Amino acid sequence: MCMNDVYPDESKTNITISLTLTSKMWPLIYVIVYSMDIHSKTLMLASQILEVDPPQNVGVFIDIPLYVTPDHEIQFSIKAKNNCYVGIEASDNRVFNLGAHGNNDFNEDYLNYIRLILIGYRPDILTMEHGIVKSGLVVLSNAHRTSNIHLKRIKIMRPVKDYNITHISPFKADRDNPEGEIIKYVCCDVPQITPEMEDVWLFKSIKNTNSEWSTWKATVPNTANNWRISAFAIHSETGLHYLSPKPFVKVTSFSTLHYSLRVPYSIRLEEALELHFLCSNWFSTGQKVYVDIYPNNQFELVNRHLTVIPNVQRGLFIPSNTTEKFTFYIRALRPGTIKLKFVIRSHIEQHKLNLDIEVLKNISLSTHEVTYYRELESRQYDSNAKLYFPHIPNKDGVTCFASGQVIAHMLKRKINVFDETDNTEQLISKLFSIYYLWNYVVNMTVISPSYKNYLVDQLSCGYQSLMRLRKANGGYRNNISPQVTCAPKWLTTYVIRLLYQLENYPAIILNTSLIEGTENFLMKNRGEDGHFRENCYTQSRRNLTFLELNIEIIKVLQFSNRLIYLHDIQEWMNWMMETKFEYYSEAKRGLNPVKWQLPSELDNWVLYRRELETAGRILSTELSLPSINQKDLIFEWLVSQIADTSQHVYCYECSIAEEAFFGYLNYRGYVESNLTVWIWVNSTKMDRFYINADNQWEELSILLYPTENFVRFRVKGKGLIFLRCTYNYVAEPAKLQLYHTTINFISKTQIKFCVQRFLRIRKYYAGTNIEIVLPSGYVLGDGTVPALMTRKLIIQANSINQKSKLFLTMDQLPPGNLYCYNFTALPYHRVLNLQNATMTTYDINEQLRSRVVTFNKFKESVPSV
Repeated sequence: MCMNDVYPDESKTNITISLTLTSKMWPLIYVIVYSMDIHSKTLMLASQILEVDPPQNVGVFIDIPLYVTPDHEIQFSIKAKNNCYVGIEASDNRVFNLGAHGNNDFNEDYLNYIRLILIGYRPDILTMEHGIVKSGLVVLSNAHRTSNIHLKRIKIMRPVKDYNITHISPFKADRDNPEGEIIKYVCCDVPQITPEMEDVWLFKSIKNTNSEWSTWKATVPNTANNWRISAFAIHSETGLHYLSPKPFVKVTSFSTLHYSLRVPYSIRLEEALELHFLCSNWFSTGQKVYVDIYPNNQFELVNRHLTVIPNVQRGLFIPSNTTEKFTFYIRALRPGTIKLKFVIRSHIEQHKLNLDIEVLKNISLSTHEVTYYRELESRQYDSNAKLYFPHIPNKDGVTCFASGQVIAHMLKRKINVFDETDNTEQLISKLFSIYYLWNYVVNMTVISPSYKNYLVDQLSCGYQSLMRLRKANGGYRNNISPQVTCAPKWLTTYVIRLLYQLENYPAIILNTSLIEGTENFLMKNRGEDGHFRENCYTQSRRNLTFLELNIEIIKVLQFSNRLIYLHDIQEWMNWMMETKFEYYSEAKRGLNPVKWQLPSELDNWVLYRRELETAGRILSTELSLPSINQKDLIFEWLVSQIADTSQHVYCYECSIAEEAFFGYLNYRGYVESNLTVWIWVNSTKMDRFYINADNQWEELSILLYPTENFVRFRVKGKGLIFLRCTYNYVAEPAKLQLYHTTINFISKTQIKFCVQRFLRIRKYYAGTNIEIVLPSGYVLGDGTVPALMTRKLIIQANSINQKSKLFLTMDQLPPGNLYCYNFTALPYHRVLNLQNATMTTYDINEQLRSRVVTFNKFKESVPSV
């Protein structure tokens, strides 16, 4: 921003005003000229948008080979201003042309188009009707907010280096180590959460560049021959810049063969998926092409009559500039993930293609997990034990994992901070989970920097998602749905607690006004007596008592950097707590030691959440006390609950428990494990694991087929041993049905489902969740979700798993009434022996139950493709 005052001579009618422009103002500035006559009270305004020439030598430069080979690793160099955030994107040139240059790439007309739209609109009008938003353009800014009225300093809300231009978490740079040293990190591989796309070449990104050329590495995809590569750089001083001297570079990937294969997200057991493998010959003459697929224990090859066939070689002569089709049929053998591996070869070259397909388990199967945790303090420790299963495992067996660190399974967890089915409570809980893990491993030298950066990116992206749920008054709503307008006080307090934690987080710089505005929301919405009262109903959590709500808010606001007067409420709380001892409230308050009571009944999800929070509160309190009577006992119970991956959810109470979990780990300190572990079901065959400093952060696994409801194990050595065994079992049908549901095709593409809630007596009914898994190969039609969102009682609707699954959150259903809805499902893949789709209906507060509460299959046969 630049300002200049001019006091003109009255004899002059034309006035010259000089402005000093800086590189920060590129590419546009909004100039406002205002004046007032000395004899008038009228303020005169004039404004104009000016284009600013780009600064010299501040762009991003790329030196990349113009001719590359598919499936080969290449090296290229990037140069940008010091401390820039740099990203690269490439798309198939054919797709770029088909889209009439209308994508978000930095094409030749991109900036001109932005200028054209901005000039036609006032800069203070940025709504969903704005031309930029409607055009789908990406506009980047390093400012917290922009205003055309208040000419005050604009604060940066977070470092520019952490901005992401898409909803996909950015990747880390794979650069050469400048010191030339080879550093071996024991842990951990970065979870890959972004699937490969056929027409887009995804690069890794880099946050902090130096002023010299840096070397990057990338593997050339085999999905296209002509690539249009763009690069951009963001700097806090100079703003956004694109590739220089042109906004893109054309790179040719020479290959005689070009191939493609699309697969559905999932199939079911007993189904046979028809795969159409398309292969094009770009060579000057025809050539014989062979395509091999290698079956394994996950799937088998069949013919169109569903008869098993051996792995035969498929070969076709493909003329020049011609495309041929190879057809395969695969049938899944067990639930899990099918790893498809293709080899494509000719007399000139050879390629490989790997794809994944999820295999859904039987709807009647549920998953359970049992765990064992112990710290062995003596090298001579040698013990035999049994791990019992409360259910009979099915024929798929039991998979057991052994590790020397209790958080080893968490290091492989993929936390999707962009899950559209999440409400605000779940999103905040995910951010806390990521923060606790990052805070625990950030100073560990055995953890690789790439994994730490992955956690940083996840937390930064999730924080951006959270900001979409903030209301203008500083409160936070529990759902992105426009129907949800209320901001619960307990939920807003939960957000404040997260913001207090992120104040010490280096990757996000919080504007203090953001926190103050949220604090003011709570303080301004107190009752006449000065106490906090909840006026918003949230489905996901039980209604808090008057005392519980005030305890939660006071426990958070007392850590504010501002001086907030809470003395009257604290005195009232003290009087209430001294009047009558209440176990859960005393634990929540956390001032005095409370004897922990081992939970005896965990069937109800609402009560179970309270027990999780209570255990976490008591453990956190005990960590600050000299007594160690209950620490180990509570921690071992929390391990058995938090480490259960089959029932892991994200909730407020879960976050309190997880905070205590990591607090105990920091209290105990780092423990190195050196163990020998034997696991067996038959004494004649004992599987043995060695756990040491090199692999204690990994999970060693084995598949067992027990004939009884337990497995045996033996542990010898010193350190930590954490075992978990997971299996599927046939769930018993519900004794008392809660819903009546139907679902069927009413036409080849229209599906109708109905739900009716029975008048059953049960506690804490807050609403209903419905999950509909479409037949394999089908996807939801465009417009399904917006149409359902307009229907009565539907609070939230989302399509997930690549549009193969519909998830609905419904308000409390009046008992006895039948509610029916329609949506569109389109066939995209051909599947033989197609199984019926499923519909699962359950109470919102029963999501921890692994069994299916109720479901219906399609009554009508699915139309063939």
